[in-house]
Amino acid sequence: MALMKCPECGNKISDKAEFCIQCGCPISSISELKVQHEQLKVQGKILKQQKKEFNSMAKCPRCGSTSLSGNKKGFGLMKGAIGVTFAGPVGILAAGIGKNKVKVTCIKCGKQFKA
Repeated sequence: MALMKCPECGNKISDKAEFCIQCGCPISSISELKVQHEQLKVQGKILKQQKKEFNSMAKCPRCGSTSLSGNKKGFGLMKGAIGVTFAGPVGILAAGIGKNKVKVTCIKCGKQFKA
């Protein structure tokens, strides 16, 4: 049998008592408060974890949205044709410039930026 203090008068009472013998304070409300306190602790830990995960996500620099789409640039036929016209066979290399770069587009506001 564990003892605890009554929140009203400070009298030591059994943790199984339903009310304080000295002042009549109902003890069931105390145990309910303890349960609620534990639930709030758990919710606080969950919120901290969610905040940590949110802060590590990629976001749009303009609006802060996490709804992003990434697209990899490919071989540019137009750049290749222009390169061949002006620089000959070596100009075809111009089509490959930037082909491995990733362009990210925000779905919410449409801003495009480099990854």
